[in-house]
Amino acid sequence: MHHLRPATPNRPTTPASRLRAALVAALALGAASCGREARDWTEVRRRAAGLELRIEAPDPDLAALAERATRGCSSGGRLIAAGFDDAIAGPWLERLGVGHTADGLRLAGHDFDGADDLLIACFEDPEHAGAPVALYLGDAEIVRAWVAEARPLSRHPSLRLVLDRETEFTARLARDGSLEEHAREAVGAARTALRREFTRHPLGDDLLRSDSIHQLRVVLGPGVEARRADTYLQECVATLERAHAWCGAGPTPMHLDLLGRADDYAQLGGLDELGTVDPTGHVAAALLVPGLPHDAGAALARGVARQQWGPPVDARTELALGIAASGAVWGRALEEWPREGGSSPLASAAALAQHFVQLAGAGDFDGLRALWTGVRTAEPGATTSELAPLAARFGALPELRGIVVEPPTVPLLSSAPLALDVDLAGNYGANALSISLTFTAQESLPERIGERGTARGRSRQGDALLAALLVRARDAGLAHLALRPRLLDSDSGQESARRKRTTADEWTEFFDEYAATIEHSALLAELLRADVLCVGEGLWDATRTELEDRTGLPQEVLDVKRDGWRRLAQVARTRFAGRVAYLADWPKEAGRLAFWDAFDLYTFAWFPALSAGGPDDVDARDLKRLLYGQLSLMDRFAEESGKPYVVLATGLPASEFAWRDATLASGAPDEAEQARLYAGLAGALENASERLARFGGIALTGFGAGAEADPRGDRAVGRAAEADVKRILAGGRDAE
Repeated sequence: MHHLRPATPNRPTTPASRLRAALVAALALGAASCGREARDWTEVRRRAAGLELRIEAPDPDLAALAERATRGCSSGGRLIAAGFDDAIAGPWLERLGVGHTADGLRLAGHDFDGADDLLIACFEDPEHAGAPVALYLGDAEIVRAWVAEARPLSRHPSLRLVLDRETEFTARLARDGSLEEHAREAVGAARTALRREFTRHPLGDDLLRSDSIHQLRVVLGPGVEARRADTYLQECVATLERAHAWCGAGPTPMHLDLLGRADDYAQLGGLDELGTVDPTGHVAAALLVPGLPHDAGAALARGVARQQWGPPVDARTELALGIAASGAVWGRALEEWPREGGSSPLASAAALAQHFVQLAGAGDFDGLRALWTGVRTAEPGATTSELAPLAARFGALPELRGIVVEPPTVPLLSSAPLALDVDLAGNYGANALSISLTFTAQESLPERIGERGTARGRSRQGDALLAALLVRARDAGLAHLALRPRLLDSDSGQESARRKRTTADEWTEFFDEYAATIEHSALLAELLRADVLCVGEGLWDATRTELEDRTGLPQEVLDVKRDGWRRLAQVARTRFAGRVAYLADWPKEAGRLAFWDAFDLYTFAWFPALSAGGPDDVDARDLKRLLYGQLSLMDRFAEESGKPYVVLATGLPASEFAWRDATLASGAPDEAEQARLYAGLAGALENASERLARFGGIALTGFGAGAEADPRGDRAVGRAAEADVKRILAGGRDAE
């Protein structure tokens, strides 16, 4: 088997990389026990959904703040917020093995020295078996800042230490809150990393135009180009001055990490936006990846507002103020964005940002603060359905030869496996990337305590992290991009479209919910200049509009489903000027869809049933003829409408556990079997663009990070198949 593994990262030299070292150590050393812990903790998470949340805090104002922050939270249990010197904190610190001194915190024999210290933890409540408890313990000011955004439950029992307003250490805990041996070793690794020098950015006097900016300390992380950092900081000056003018702020001390690696940024909590700031407003980070826009100081502006005005009423308002102060959204001027809102968090925030700009222009800074704190609300803008479609920006479809990447349905704390797949595909000659995005119908739990969960309407993998990966793909030669969003019922649930629905109202609710996912995906696709956006894939339960049994469904249900998919295509076109498609299973689903005319091209998922016994029952010549025959059927199907088609998913991974389709000799980790299929496919695709009038390309599955992350799995392409995979991805020609 052909194995590829991530390269060993450089030793850390910045706050971001020292944190990354601690996290990687804690997570990697604990991998052996994670499976058991995950199963145990899942029971706690399920029980928490049915419990009331009880808040315990010696300070009544702090208790009221926690109650407001967790209002509407679907998870129960206990949340305890207190100072280290409060009587309620002592037993919990003792249970976690944490000592508190005047100089800082002590954990597992190591001292974490600093001021403004905080401990956050989540594990099983010893007084209430099966229920979670969340601890927010520390100095009063910083506890208030973090409690204002408290999430009382995380996907894993975990611990976080914050000193000098910076996260110094995080680790998973055992279910009972104990720090296991692997985490104790990680504490030592974290302390070693803390003693390393930082790379301090020398801010020149010409950059320091006000007293407030004298308070900005800037640190460069690995991979940040000095010239790009200088350009970024010049733009930050104007953004900061604007934020200070709006907030009426004096000096606001801030620390800024400039990060050139997406994984470092993810470890600091950056997933969706191009810049992030902590709850206190004192510590910010910005992602500076070549080829990717930056946030133009939006995170710093949000930090100023947090320091002066306190926590925002919601995430949309915070994002809007940063956009308004920086004047840009993902590198595009705010003036270029429509004033209408919509159901996408990004579009809604951009619309609100323009309202912020209007108030600031009129000198109504009290109005700005009222919006930030929730005293005043902005009028909602037009809905997406009222927007006109964007002018199409596509011409002739280039022939796509690419790979399919299926990221894990959790935030991408490391994109290394995906980056390896992208680089490998580039070496094989691929020119396209098809990647799935996962959304949930409700806010998802944070991975670790003290983080934000994925907001409703945002991708689970993280928009900024995916964007950085796509920049990497283009650098590797994968110039064309197809995005495929999926909506799940919950963190670990099935796709929402597969849930059984029988009434017109239930299906209407589904399409309303799914429209928000499509709108945000379309915005992201447009910002990233994608070629294709698939509004769904293989959702037979949601797409079929024929009578399903002897009694059949009411005609109104069939009409809602038919019209719903057309509406999704319309929503996509209001935000995306590329090709809109639906990825249908071939041939089961493709011939039965009643809404093909709403899309710009046909896209198929094709996993052919070669024979009852698998490929061994078919010799090479017959296999080539069989595969070409099925491609010809697709071609004739597409010819009737005059639209091109792309086989956006096909292949056979060389792994025992990566394939479960009984129609393709599933289960055998046989590289020869895989090589036989790819040899037949390479032969069938020879001169395909000449022989197949509507053929637009093909993408091979099995390159995704799922196989890399699954300890039972293996790499997608065995050595025996490499030459033919290169032939397929290089356009059927002999590849060097």
